[in-house]
Amino acid sequence: MKQESREYYGDLAKFYDWRLQGDVEDIPFYVELAKESGGPVLELGCGTGRVTLPIAESGAEAVGLDLSPDMLNIAEQKLSRMSREVQEKVQFAEGDMANFALGRQFSLVILPANQFRELLTTDNQLSCLRCIASHLNRDGSVVIEITNPFRSIERWTAGEVFQRKVGYCEETGTIVECVFETTAVNLMEQWIEQETIYIEHLWDGSTTRHVGRSRSLHIFPGELDLLLDISGFKVTDKWGGYDRSRLEDKSPRLIVRARRR
Repeated sequence: MKQESREYYGDLAKFYDWRLQGDVEDIPFYVELAKESGGPVLELGCGTGRVTLPIAESGAEAVGLDLSPDMLNIAEQKLSRMSREVQEKVQFAEGDMANFALGRQFSLVILPANQFRELLTTDNQLSCLRCIASHLNRDGSVVIEITNPFRSIERWTAGEVFQRKVGYCEETGTIVECVFETTAVNLMEQWIEQETIYIEHLWDGSTTRHVGRSRSLHIFPGELDLLLDISGFKVTDKWGGYDRSRLEDKSPRLIVRARRR
């Protein structure tokens, strides 16, 4: 049996936490940023609350925005199992990060894990940044994290399978195999299409394939600087990793912090 959906929607949402289980390298980085800002913190593209919830556990007030009701439902379930003190610090909201109005301001807005790459047009990128600017308080900042495009360029080949995981998925009670495949590349427009394939091995010996499709942009440092400048921001920091190391050609990540001018 084969089921297809957009990435992070429907049945695909239930595999997300399993796939990223143990992937917590970025959590201390964002928790520390939240503490430095004093809160409140807004996370765009919060998904199942993987980053939002630890920020709240650290003591900061946090809001998570996401477009997928299925991911937010999982986030709410996780929050319901936490202490009342944490629950009072967290709010989840369904919405588009390219066009949102929450009626409040924040000391810090974060876009972890390539969320900004999900914005596929310049208009949407600029709209997102302008929304962020309107939601930041006077001394607030935005932190955007994307993969260093110069490091990931080897994956710009259609048909490339570049990650795989096999294991027991507690959410489904089954053995699941996960494969990522690049299905299309457009170098001139700098986008890449991928399939995330979850092969669920059922106890009767049958399998079900859950296929999620997504497209994302590769954004280069100069482009991000220009987008921020046009949107009224000044870049204050550039890091190549969660240790706040200097950004270099071979850095695994491009992390930019900016403030309103």
